[in-house]
Amino acid sequence: MVVNVKGWGAFDVKPVFGRKIMAEGQSAEWMSIDTWWFIGPFSHPGRQNLEDLDKKYPPEEVVDLGAVYSGKSGQRIGWKHRMTRFVRIDPPHEDVDRYAIWYAYTELYSDRDQELWCSFGSDDYSKVWLEGKLVYASGKQVKPFAPNQDYRKIHFKHGYNRMLVKLENAGGTTGFAVVISLDPHI
Repeated sequence: MVVNVKGWGAFDVKPVFGRKIMAEGQSAEWMSIDTWWFIGPFSHPGRQNLEDLDKKYPPEEVVDLGAVYSGKSGQRIGWKHRMTRFVRIDPPHEDVDRYAIWYAYTELYSDRDQELWCSFGSDDYSKVWLEGKLVYASGKQVKPFAPNQDYRKIHFKHGYNRMLVKLENAGGTTGFAVVISLDPHI
């Protein structure tokens, strides 16, 4: 993956995969998160009214990995565990549907309080919360996937950091990326 950061120019990123941000361990410049829990698809009426993208579904209120909800077309949906070695994170393929919403949840461990740059991307709309605080929201336009659509400097606390991603599919395929710079000095 080639990343262009404003003011930095282009550079190649070959991330490691994991969920721990630690000074000791495998040396790398970037990390892609490899472990997620997914739930969906939830009903989404389409894109006639863009405010519908902000509708809150149960995972935005509380993440309960044992919960079962009524999803799209009344199907019963529960959380599914997913591990990956790809930068692009997709919902389970059997669950992908047009005009639908998914949530992905993970926990990241940081060995200290630190501010790190994160790269975000999605196909189509997405939001990301860390410890319940909104840290990223993409534009509401339909767009193809790219792992580096935007960057944010994010505060990770010492210990476990809970991350929730909301992902919309307006048609075709869907997926997102969260890639973390492990260099606190950039």
